[in-house]
Amino acid sequence: MVDDSPMNQLVACRMLTKMGYTPAVATGGRQGLKIALSDTFDLLLVDLQMPDLDGYDLIRQVLAEVPAGQRPRLVAMTANALREDRDKCLHAGFDAFLPKPFTSADLKNVLLDTMPVGSVRQ
Repeated sequence: MVDDSPMNQLVACRMLTKMGYTPAVATGGRQGLKIALSDTFDLLLVDLQMPDLDGYDLIRQVLAEVPAGQRPRLVAMTANALREDRDKCLHAGFDAFLPKPFTSADLKNVLLDTMPVGSVRQ
């Protein structure tokens, strides 16, 4: 998870942990990019608005540097929940869009829609 908000980190990590995942947290875009390029993750939850490197720039670099078959699923998280925002994210290369605030059910649905069949934990 890449998000500069401690509250968002806490809430999302609790949800993921309750689902049986072990989330890793990057507190900003540059740290998130470094982690994404140096480690293997199944999924990156990326906040779009961060002060050091926004989510769009982060995924542009991930898309450019990580081969398609090795790339994690990329999920945009944002408080901007209009259809145009969703379309912009998907056009930029995100695999899914998760408007904030989100519930555990919303997160699980994004995981079910984004991850390979059988890889989402109940």
